[in-house]
Amino acid sequence: MSATAPIVVTPHAGEHARLRSALGLDPDTARSPSSAAETAAALGGVVLLKGATTIVASPEGGECAIEAPTSWLATAGTGDVLAGILGAVTASAAGRGASVSLAACAATAAWLHGQAAQAASDAVGGGPITALDVAEHLPAVVGRVLTAP
Repeated sequence: MSATAPIVVTPHAGEHARLRSALGLDPDTARSPSSAAETAAALGGVVLLKGATTIVASPEGGECAIEAPTSWLATAGTGDVLAGILGAVTASAAGRGASVSLAACAATAAWLHGQAAQAASDAVGGGPITALDVAEHLPAVVGRVLTAP
């Protein structure tokens, strides 16, 4: 099974194990960083494996790791916020007529997601956050990135 259109999947470890099983790959290795690259190759798409260290792997073999700046991202709904960020980043790149690298868009989205989560946690004294908190802090993070020298 290989994707026939550009695709990015954003599984956590449990979802990644199920995906690997569906692709005929060993689900017991789903937590190893190198398994994301194997899954991406088998899928023919980008894998953004969510975790304390998020791994982005492309079917061509490219791979990068993004460290989460806060553990509060392990909160219900934050993956949905990440998916929205990924859609916005990808649409923005495509809208500018750029040659879109889905892996680069996924890595950018994961980094922005982490920065927004850290800002949200900082706003409540380092404590727990909700998915809505992450979404609400995203515009300020994007603004800082766009205006940085």
